[in-house]
This record gives sequence, C-alpha cells and structure tokens, in this order.
Amino acid sequence: MIWKSVGGSTTTTDSMFRRDDFLVIAGVVILALALRIYTFPIARVIAADGISYVNIARSIFRGEGFSGTVHYPPVFPLLIGLMNVLVGDDELAGKLVSMVMGTALVVPVYLLAKTLFSRQTAVVAALLVALSPALAKLSSEVLTQSTYLTLVLTALFCLWRSVELLQRRWGIAAGLLFGAAYLTRPEAIIILVATLLLFFVVPIVARNCAKRHLTVLCFVLGGFLVLAVPYILLLHDLTGAWQLSGKSSVTLADSLGWYLDRPDMKREPSFAGIGYMDVIRKYPDFIWKNSVHNIKALWDETLPVYIWLLMLLGMVAGTARAGWLRSRLLILCACSPLLVLIVFFFLGNVYTAPFLPFFLIFAAQGLVALQTLLQKIPALCAERPLSRFMLRLPFAAIAGVILGVIMLQPHLSFGTTKPYHYADDGARYDHKLIGKMLKQQLPKRSVVMARDARLTFYADMSRVDIPQAGFDEILNEARKNHARYIVADGTLLGARPQMLPLLSPLLSSSLKGLIIVKGEGYRPVPDLRLVLLYSDPASAGVAVYEFLE
Repeated sequence: MIWKSVGGSTTTTDSMFRRDDFLVIAGVVILALALRIYTFPIARVIAADGISYVNIARSIFRGEGFSGTVHYPPVFPLLIGLMNVLVGDDELAGKLVSMVMGTALVVPVYLLAKTLFSRQTAVVAALLVALSPALAKLSSEVLTQSTYLTLVLTALFCLWRSVELLQRRWGIAAGLLFGAAYLTRPEAIIILVATLLLFFVVPIVARNCAKRHLTVLCFVLGGFLVLAVPYILLLHDLTGAWQLSGKSSVTLADSLGWYLDRPDMKREPSFAGIGYMDVIRKYPDFIWKNSVHNIKALWDETLPVYIWLLMLLGMVAGTARAGWLRSRLLILCACSPLLVLIVFFFLGNVYTAPFLPFFLIFAAQGLVALQTLLQKIPALCAERPLSRFMLRLPFAAIAGVILGVIMLQPHLSFGTTKPYHYADDGARYDHKLIGKMLKQQLPKRSVVMARDARLTFYADMSRVDIPQAGFDEILNEARKNHARYIVADGTLLGARPQMLPLLSPLLSSSLKGLIIVKGEGYRPVPDLRLVLLYSDPASAGVAVYEFLE
C-alpha cells in the first residue's frame, strides 16, 4: 500500500529519446558554452577553497599522496591535475575543469527532466540552467560545484532508470557516479541515502518486486562503495576517527563563529574542532535563529520571486499523470542536503548553487503548466489560422529564454568598467596583485606568515597562518614554523588589531608606491625588520617584515 500510494512507472513514449533530442541538447550545450566563455574572465581571483584544491592537486601529482584530502575530497583535485598536464597552469586548469563540467551540466538536466516530466519541460529546464548567471559564474571558478552537479544529476538519471527498468547496469552506473559525486562533495551521500530509502527500501518492505529491487539496490551500493570505501579508510588512517568528511568541523566553526561574533573562531589557539551534536547541545538558540535567517536568505537571494512562484506551480502541476508524486519526490530527495545547510550553516550563493538545477527543473515544469492553461483559452482554441499558429508556438521555451535573459542581464557588462578599489571585493584582487609583487621582490619559495592564502598562492610561497592570538603569540607562532617574513596587509587592521605595531608604517606613511627599505629600517621588535612597504589609494597596502635570526 505504501508503494502503490506513491505511484507506478512513469515511463512513457515521451521518455524515449529521438534524434530531435540530440539536436536540442547540442544547441543548448553551444548556448551554455558561449555564455561560460563570456563569463570565464569574471573570476579573476582564485577562491579561497580553490587554493586548497590546487595545492592538493600539486601534492598528488608530485607523488606526495592524498594526505591533503582530509578536508577536501580528491576527485576535483585529480581533475585539476589532469587538466594541468595539458595547459601547464594550475589555476587555469581548475577554471577549465569547471567550465567543461558546467557546460556539460545541461545534458543530465535535459535527460532527467524529460524522464521525470516531459520533453517540453526538459527543453525549458536546460535553457534556464544554461542561462543561469549563478551557474555560469561558478563555471569560471576553481570550485567543485559545477563538477559535483554534473556528476550528481547524471547519477540521479541513472538511478531513476534503474528504478524504472530494474536493470543492474543502470544501478552500477548510478552507484559509481554517486561515489564520484561523494568524492567531490560529501553531501552526495545524503542524496544517495534518501533516494535509496524511498525508491528501493520502501518497495522491498512493501513486497513490490522485492527481489529485483534488492538486486539492483546491491549493485547501486556496490558501485558506490567501490569508490567511497578507500576514501573513508584514508580518512580513518589520517584522523584516527571513522567519518564521512573531515571538513564539517571547520565549516561549522565558520557559521558558529559569526553567530557568536567570533569570525576567526577556527584560528583561535584553543579551537579543537566542533561537531553537530556539540552545536545542538551547547548552542540551542543557534539552531532556530540560524534556520530563520537562512530561510529568509534563501528566498531573498537565491532566485527572483517569479522563479520561486513558477517552481511552486511546477511542484503541484500535472498531478493527473501516473507516478507524478515519485518524480517530485526524487527532486526533493536531491534537495535533502539543503535541510542540513539551513539548520547548521550560513547560506550564500556558493552553498545554494548545488540546488539551483533542481529548482529550475520545477520552474520549467511550472512554465509548461502555464502553457497548458493558455492553450485551453477558448479564443486560442478557435479554428482560425492565427489560433492554430499560436497553439503551435512553444510558449514555455520562449518564456524560459526571456526569463533566463532577464536573470542574466544585470550580470552582463558591455561598457568600460570602473577603476578597481580594494573595497569592491574585500581586497581579493588586491591580494592577488600584492602576491605577484611579493613574488618578484622576495626570495623564491620563502616561508611567509600571512592571513590571506591568496597572497602566498600568487607569490608561490609557503604560508603560515596568523592565529587569532596576542601579538607576542603571533610572533612566536611565526618563529616556531620557521617563517622568514611576516606580511601585514591593510585588511589586518580590522581582523587583527593586535598587529597594529606592524601596520604603523603603512598607516603613517604619506609616500605612495613600492618602497624597498634599506639599512636598519623600522623594528617593532628587536629581531623583526621592515623590508618592504607598498601603499596606493586603490590598495589596502602592505608592510613586509623579515626575521633577522
């Protein structure tokens, strides 16, 4: 009874693939690629997490092993390393991987939407995904989202085919793809568990083709475990604990730190990690306050109101079709990690991006439902040439393109851009420029203490992080880690006010440009000497100190 209430097979003649489908997919892929080529230069600075992915890729391909994958799973770094063999530039390799996978994303979106809903829905969904400004921008970032989405949507398509046809080959493909998605972003395992419970365990318990469901379930799990188990064993070997991901503690500290007004909580010397149960037990108010904040942010910042309304319409439209509930439950299962994010983390565009294709599939279904309603208007049903022409127009696809362009338009720039100022992006690009300057001015491969990882990434130097501690403790940390230089950029005034002695020359100097300090120079402490000072109205500026010992 439980399984029958969910509905039977949804396989229809519309779910079969024709030559026209390949032509449509090819056209949308070309559109997606063109937009992603246009947006490729927008991300001119590597993301903070991107630095870690690049460093892991370097470590793996230097033969140093996978020890860096505790916090960041290995699939994306491996793809960066393979692409780097072709292009010879780590950052460019990461951007190209994201662009290729972000362009390919429209293919599984089309396949899944057509299988679950209709060909019309598939066309509109693929167009909306191709034109999504958030997804286009992520396709130029050294981040995992584009790769993860392409893997997980392809996995869901294969899983759905395995459910419909109860064939082992689809089950194996789904398991392997879910394993690859998990090794890209660990939340894929939440989607896997939710879908397996609903589409395999429920019919097994209900004795609905139980033996065949159990067989396919074993193949799905087998494919997944082939890839997942080695990584889980590696995590246990490196951390001494059984866990599915090593990053949760750090990410939890980020969100909890802002709630407690301790934004650098994870850099405090006393910080020893935090888990979900620690948050629930110690900070119960955080749970509901954070959830309310995130739900509001999700509505306000993720999508325009008209897309949300179309999405809601798409969720409830088409209930007369056989198996309508199952198709919607699959999409909702794909969004299940969002519940964890809403409760425990601070939502932003990067966090919500892995759910955008699923939202847009529902929105596409909403547009198709509107088209169906319009075609029932008596004036359009009349036997007149104009009426017949209007009925043949693909209203949903045209509306999808128009809405996509409307969403995209604010992000397009056809004129000259204004001069850069570090306040425009929180000094991200400024840190890139300073890092490249340090690469030219300081000895190669120096060990440098700096707060922002971009500085040392573009300087091509080893980095020691600046802890959230007293001034003397910071200096001792630098000495202990054999840092030769301390880089004090202007943004430290707010993040590390205790480092004011190092920032004084930067704040008091009326000189502009790069100054190489000769001789004794300014010494905030006896063994630390100012060697370089850079100041510019558009830059946060930087003061660089060298340890004399």
